[in-house]
Amino acid sequence: TEADHVRQMRVFAPRNPLIEVASFHFVPQRSLPRVSTRIRLARPQHVIAVAEMNDGNLLMTTTWVRVATDGCA
Repeated sequence: TEADHVRQMRVFAPRNPLIEVASFHFVPQRSLPRVSTRIRLARPQHVIAVAEMNDGNLLMTTTWVRVATDGCA
């Protein structure tokens, strides 16, 4: 809703050479806060997603991702 929405979301892979791997921006009434992406990971690691709400609150989740030797996840 206009009063409660996701403003942006960022995805981080702390063990990658470039830590921030994706950034998404949402506009209320014009986009749904849903994304799908593929990222290349340097090694198995926790991938972190942080969503910023319109009121400034941050929501975070992490998940462990296994990869093949120098593979993609």
